[in-house]
Amino acid sequence: MTDVGSGAHAVVLRGGSELTAPGSPAAVSTESVAFDRRPVSWDDLPSDLRDRTTRATAFVGECAGLDAELDVADGLPVQVCRAWRAYRDVVFVAEVVRSVAPGPRGGVEAVGPWRERALAAYAVRGVPDRRVGSVDAEVAEPGSEGQVRMTQPAPVPSAHAEAATAWTFLPGAVRAGAEGRVPEPTVWLGTLVQQQSSAGFPLAQDVLVLRLGTAAAVVVRATRSVAAVPGATVAAQRARMARTPWLVEQVTFALGGPDVQRARLAAGS
Repeated sequence: MTDVGSGAHAVVLRGGSELTAPGSPAAVSTESVAFDRRPVSWDDLPSDLRDRTTRATAFVGECAGLDAELDVADGLPVQVCRAWRAYRDVVFVAEVVRSVAPGPRGGVEAVGPWRERALAAYAVRGVPDRRVGSVDAEVAEPGSEGQVRMTQPAPVPSAHAEAATAWTFLPGAVRAGAEGRVPEPTVWLGTLVQQQSSAGFPLAQDVLVLRLGTAAAVVVRATRSVAAVPGATVAAQRARMARTPWLVEQVTFALGGPDVQRARLAAGS
């Protein structure tokens, strides 16, 4: 029987994944990408921020991710985390930072707690449109012409880099539908998270992305899972996962409600 290990835990991409070109019909395969970084979540953010972005209305989803590059605050380098929470009547987008210090081998490491730098609320007008369905992975086979690759990452802002990478793993039909609703997002945040065993066997994957523009926003969540097969190797399990269909939920919001319209909220207000 396959020993998949115990203690399933979540990990995110190491970074630097190749991106598909706009309009590419096939998705990037997760079969050979590295998942080895602990994901950041809303549980890591300041409790006051969590309290002020909690609503009693229907919850849609939430996600947090790190900028690809450091920023500067008060003249010192900081790591930046951007996070969103979506409810039936409002979408919150938060920005928090924490200090960094020199780390081993010339790198840097985060020190100290996250502190809030900005929070925006986008009111929702009307009832969000929700669609759910199963979509084939549509991953191009090696050597096929269905997938267009770039040797360099697509030119996106540092704040959008993690979402842009996660986006490429979604089937082309899913990407095209969401891009049609929000073609030029001012906020594009999301991650690809994998649940895996202590032995490295992938058990589940979850892509969760927000695309938000001036008049509309769309949340896309795609999930899939596979059970361990007796005698299978980690490589075989990765291959099975990469070809497993996604269960996709897409929620589209019309923005511009009367109570809050892209209001900039100061910390503590």
